[in-house]
Amino acid sequence: MPKAALRTPPAEALPIHSPAAPQKPRPAPTLQSASLVTHVLHGIREKKGLDISVMSVGKLKNMVTDYFVICSGNTDRQTQAIADSINDEVHKATGERPWHTEGHARGEWILIDYVNVVVHIFVPKSRDYYSLEELWGDAETVRYAE
Repeated sequence: MPKAALRTPPAEALPIHSPAAPQKPRPAPTLQSASLVTHVLHGIREKKGLDISVMSVGKLKNMVTDYFVICSGNTDRQTQAIADSINDEVHKATGERPWHTEGHARGEWILIDYVNVVVHIFVPKSRDYYSLEELWGDAETVRYAE
């Protein structure tokens, strides 16, 4: 009996993560999640991020964060500019830096982890492929118009 084909993404599309590298322990959040989301949204809007969604995932089973913020940029350069803007805005407003960041060099899918808020910035093709909103479809989601 043939096995069902799994949708395996090409390795170059995934954020770079080396399983051999030791992981630093996940710190306790230092900011209120809603306040952090507000600063993240401001950073996204500063660089004209598109199709913004905020997903409240904290009450879902096995989640270690409160919110996913998902947006798109038209190009890898725009996603990188959005990521930089988010980091600058959050740092300027709160003094906080992300706990972990992946994918900035390629710009197809950038992940910024602030512990209680995780930001995903995609180019449209990658966002369609990974469909995080569908994957976490049980989460309460707020979508923002451009």
